[in-house]
Amino acid sequence: MVAVGITAEDHLLPLAFALVEGENNESWLWFISLVRKQIVGPDRSFCMISDRHRGLLNAANEHLDGYPPIVHRWCIRHFAANIWKKQRNKAVINRLKALCKVKEEKKFDASLK
Repeated sequence: MVAVGITAEDHLLPLAFALVEGENNESWLWFISLVRKQIVGPDRSFCMISDRHRGLLNAANEHLDGYPPIVHRWCIRHFAANIWKKQRNKAVINRLKALCKVKEEKKFDASLK
């Protein structure tokens, strides 16, 4: 399991990793709880981007006293792969990927149109 942050310059920054017996509900709850307590802290919220594994979804919804809730978003690579299974259209997938890279709301709305 890996937790990664993004710097102000859009570089990936490894924050934590763990070797576990398997990707399951208990492992994700344990790992995300430690990331929240030991790395993020109670004064910061964080956004978890994932493939929507059931264990990750449960961890994202887990209440931790004194900590803000986790914001959860889909990983674009996994989302596009799921869309690809239904669409099989590279133009649609490329437009979707471009849309998901937009970081400003106004640009997103314009790109979505």
